[in-house]
Amino acid sequence: EGANLKEANLQGANLQFSYFGRADLEGVNLQGANLEYATFWKASLRGADLRDVKNLTQEQLDQACGDEKTKLPEGLTIKKCPQKSAVPERHEEPKSKSKKGGTES
Repeated sequence: EGANLKEANLQGANLQFSYFGRADLEGVNLQGANLEYATFWKASLRGADLRDVKNLTQEQLDQACGDEKTKLPEGLTIKKCPQKSAVPERHEEPKSKSKKGGTES
């Protein structure tokens, strides 16, 4: 789960029953790959090339997200991935300058 396969060339690969849960498949080449029963749960397919893949269903794509550069077989769609955030902002609690009251005995 969570594999980084960015820009991998998996063209023509037999990926039946593969699990790509939370995988980063940005820019991956899957042209002609067999994706029968492959799972793309919360996978990012930004810029991926899925043209001419075999056995890909809309249900499989509904688990994943892509972008305007994702190339899909005709008739299939993919939802847009949320924007990648830049460096996450760091939120710190303000340090309070409290003085202890009271007297020493």
